[in-house]
Amino acid sequence: MKTTITYTIKEKAAMTALFALFVAGIVGDLLALLSQSEFVNGGVFTESQNLTGDYFSLAAESLVLSAGAGMAAVIRRAAGRVGEALAVPSRWLAVAVVLTIVYVASAKLPVLVLGSDGMPYWLDLVGTGSGLLAFSAYPLGLLSLRRRVGGRQGRRLGRAVLLFVLFWLTGVAIVAVQLFADLPPWAAAAGVLTAAGCLTVHGGMVCRLTSGDVGK
Repeated sequence: MKTTITYTIKEKAAMTALFALFVAGIVGDLLALLSQSEFVNGGVFTESQNLTGDYFSLAAESLVLSAGAGMAAVIRRAAGRVGEALAVPSRWLAVAVVLTIVYVASAKLPVLVLGSDGMPYWLDLVGTGSGLLAFSAYPLGLLSLRRRVGGRQGRRLGRAVLLFVLFWLTGVAIVAVQLFADLPPWAAAAGVLTAAGCLTVHGGMVCRLTSGDVGK
């Protein structure tokens, strides 16, 4: 028998605020990428301009990841109150939150402080490993939750999982193609906008999980 999750007013407010930060980070990252694209100044930039764009992009990505981890933590907290029925997805989401924090702390923030050349090799390995594991644990947690939650929440969870998978596949496709050939500027821009769109709507679906009746 499927269950439902009840969110408190504070959890609903926190989810809305985190989603706003999530979108702000995505927009900031897109602006950073646009500032370094072929569409601006023919793609010719000074080293200082490239460095500024890279730092701005890293800061925006850190915001997206941190806000996303916060949204997952809100879901995990609410799901944890249901009890044993949602114990498995709660654990997956808890693992995803912890690994995302480790990823930001080891792969994003140190670059902002030390620069890419000053990153220790072991820290780079920790960042890469925690990032891959976090990006695996998060959709598994949502999918596990989808199997146990019914109604509108279940349908929204299903859409959220699908959009996250589309975002992930789009990103992998862009990287894979660029390994073998240079993408035209318009194709790269289309791919990035598609990935950003999937991620934004995914965040919206996750945020809407708290809509409807809430507890005190």
